[in-house]
Amino acid sequence: MDLTRRAAALVLVAITAAVGAFPTRSMAQEADVWTLKLALVEKIATFLEWPDEADLSEPEQPFLLTFYGDTPLEARARQVYSERRFRNHQVVIRSAHHPWEIQPTHVLFVAGSSARALPSILQALDHAPVLVVGDSPGMASRGAEVNLYQEQDRIRFEINRAALARAHIRASFRLLGLARLVDESEP
Repeated sequence: MDLTRRAAALVLVAITAAVGAFPTRSMAQEADVWTLKLALVEKIATFLEWPDEADLSEPEQPFLLTFYGDTPLEARARQVYSERRFRNHQVVIRSAHHPWEIQPTHVLFVAGSSARALPSILQALDHAPVLVVGDSPGMASRGAEVNLYQEQDRIRFEINRAALARAHIRASFRLLGLARLVDESEP
């Protein structure tokens, strides 16, 4: 009878794994991708300088990070920044689903599912000192300052220098040297 129970247990485990109840390697890899994207956005931001009007000169002012649309990156950011600061600022994380909910913020991450809203988002920002980051093809060439993309097994980034200039955000030459620089598409 003990052998029958073991066999039944193994069959149950095999069925459960087949339907996805246990984490698989691909689920773990997906989680790692979001962790890497968050780390990359933070690293990029360390090589940027916001203008005085962004109000980051005093450490007691929070660094505002807003997520537009639904993305697993937001949950990861909430987890990471609950215990960590950025440039000596407390990080406040916000969600937005409409352009009028964006301001104020320092970094706006636009989820891939919301990429079509980019023109409305940029219009609402009206050249405010906000770093707009996306992870959908063509976002930098459509006006986002930074876009993350995957090339082979690596996460890379592209920068739109004209968009950075409109937002009055300066990037170090070291950062620009690592990025794929893109121009804006003609409307």
